[in-house]
Amino acid sequence: AYPVVSDATVTDAAFEIGTPQAAAVCEPVSDADGFSLLAKGGRVSIVGGSPIGTAQGVYSFLEKELGCRFLTPWGDDFVPSVRTLRIPDARRTGRPALNVRSIFGYDNRACGHSDGTLCCYRHGHNFLAVDNFRNVVLPAGCTNLVPRYKTAPTKLGWFFPFVPPEAKDGQPGYFAEHPEYFSYSKAEGKRVARRQLCFSNPDVRRIIIGKLLKEAQGRPDDNWVYNLTAQDVKGAFCECPDCEALVRKYGAVGAPFFDFLRDLGAALKRVRPHALVQFLAYRRDQAQTPPNAAFGRFPDNLVVVFAPIEGDFSKDFSHPNNAADYADLKAWCRVSRHVWLWYYPLTYTTIYPMAGMDRLAADTRLAAEAGIDGGWYEHNVGLCRGANFTDLQAYLISKLYQDPKADHRAIVRDFCRHYYGAAAGDMLAYISDLEAEARKCPYPVLWHHPLRSAFTADNLLRWNNAFDRMERTVGGDAALVQRVREARMGLDMVTLEYWHRVKDVLGRTGVTPEKICARGLATLDAATERR
Repeated sequence: AYPVVSDATVTDAAFEIGTPQAAAVCEPVSDADGFSLLAKGGRVSIVGGSPIGTAQGVYSFLEKELGCRFLTPWGDDFVPSVRTLRIPDARRTGRPALNVRSIFGYDNRACGHSDGTLCCYRHGHNFLAVDNFRNVVLPAGCTNLVPRYKTAPTKLGWFFPFVPPEAKDGQPGYFAEHPEYFSYSKAEGKRVARRQLCFSNPDVRRIIIGKLLKEAQGRPDDNWVYNLTAQDVKGAFCECPDCEALVRKYGAVGAPFFDFLRDLGAALKRVRPHALVQFLAYRRDQAQTPPNAAFGRFPDNLVVVFAPIEGDFSKDFSHPNNAADYADLKAWCRVSRHVWLWYYPLTYTTIYPMAGMDRLAADTRLAAEAGIDGGWYEHNVGLCRGANFTDLQAYLISKLYQDPKADHRAIVRDFCRHYYGAAAGDMLAYISDLEAEARKCPYPVLWHHPLRSAFTADNLLRWNNAFDRMERTVGGDAALVQRVREARMGLDMVTLEYWHRVKDVLGRTGVTPEKICARGLATLDAATERR
């Protein structure tokens, strides 16, 4: 163990962490999340633009100079064992490419305990939905390690809690007395209660803005983010004459919603200048396309969260199937200061085998080139206790938030080498196969569809043989066997579903559906317990 001292006269080999002496020798740091590092002659100096920046410099040093890996929130860290600590000379600076970095859903599961929160913190996540890093184990008296942005813990979010059609949770219902507050449907020839609000209605605006300001005034002006977005229902918000006039004026189906948000942003800024409101640019027939030049720029306290859920999940933004989505994203970046990408790494059926790392990396790079300043990736679908490379994908997302141009295949190889040990080669070949199947998939893979074209008899047989080989390779290490089997859970499921394609071959080797099912259930039980 190394002694921790505060003596400024120390001249031996030492670590200077966030001290004036470190600042004196390192390059200046202006960004709060950034850091500067100098390692020379066994003396290491690290300083950040804030305590968070200093901490990120320390974690970067542990990874790049000392070879540590913070692989998952579940106790799977890798720390080299050496008799003598040899530190290479180094001089560098760093800062994350994206200002806002969150993995929605995964952090909920990971941060139920302090180790999980600490793993997300080590990877630079700075907008958590769970406890805002309050679980991190910190030195006594240290209170500075907090996220950049904090989700306001409010029941408000969708708009119906502001203006409910029927009485609910102690609030009166509005539809019976004020149907004009709700969407007009041309098809039905009347106002309808269970669709959207009529955002051109001045009373609707007054009610929502009043309730939000009351909520905001109950909190300090300290980087709170309020999530307000339309109901998750397809189609135009409202087809009344006033709403349609706004649609014609601003050239977007979402124009009534955007015009209301502009009023809301101005009202909030007057009472809470540092608070933000985020809203979803969601659905091609609703709010995904931004307004035209006549609208002007959005207020700086509004955050566009671009959520392209209707694209082809087997291809990236550069593919013709997703060209319209990418064009909308670039257009939003031209009219708004804050654009965060709500991204779906995989489909909602992700226990089915599907790697998705190539698409994830390409889209993150393209989104950064378009001008996004944050990532809010929804990685809570189909997680199923580690199935289908959950942890690898979260690790890769974290690294791409830091540098969208990073060699993602090198990151994947490095993770697999540390996480799967001697099985890494076969696991990487399996990932490569899945990526190739996605590239050649002849039809769009939608948000709720698996990559079914990949599940041919030849693939299922080859992949099952590969996993059998991986388990034999790491058979002496129970932890590695469990990790391999977690990656196999999706394959086990599709092997059962398509048993008729492989039963003649696998059956001759003694494999039965009952054995596959028993292995899958045992793997799930073990994963649930350790996670």
